[in-house]
Amino acid sequence: MGKCLDILDHIINNYSATYKIVIAGDFNGTWLSPRVGNKHDVSLQAFVRDHKLLVPTSIKPTFIQHSGAGSSQIDYILSSHEGVILDYIIPEKHATNLSSHNIVTAVLTSNISSKVKHFHQCTAIWKYQWDKTDLFAFRNTIQLELEKCNGTAQNVDAESNLELLMTILQKATKVSTPRKIIHLKGPKWKASPTAKII
Repeated sequence: MGKCLDILDHIINNYSATYKIVIAGDFNGTWLSPRVGNKHDVSLQAFVRDHKLLVPTSIKPTFIQHSGAGSSQIDYILSSHEGVILDYIIPEKHATNLSSHNIVTAVLTSNISSKVKHFHQCTAIWKYQWDKTDLFAFRNTIQLELEKCNGTAQNVDAESNLELLMTILQKATKVSTPRKIIHLKGPKWKASPTAKII
């Protein structure tokens, strides 16, 4: 668990100033009263306190031993900011759920800005033939494109980096993956019997 918390610590330290963080999963530790001799409980509680993470107030077991000998709440959805988690739900365990863990769900707020891009209408619909992708060409194109923008991506915002990455992936796909027309948009006339023979 310590290695996982180190990774999460790195993510929170690098992104909490600019993003609202939501972490979900099986933490193998509880936020409730620590279990005797359980180092995971102590580690999780220290981690949550150190990063001032918000823990939902619902108290229900999310882990039940198959033998029924014990249960605990070790699955959580944590957030770094107030108002991110609108609703937190731990439903009753369904009979078809054969896992020792119960489902934990949350309703989150989301603000996404988008840019409208206008594209010219294409007259054909194409389908990529992914099973025929040249993986060497795909990887090589990505590597070459990333080398071209070496260092410049670090000095711009995340949205620009994402657009750059999408452009590189699209270029690599066009270079390495064949495609075929699956539908032409044209007149919808019924073919004559003579045309059908041809």
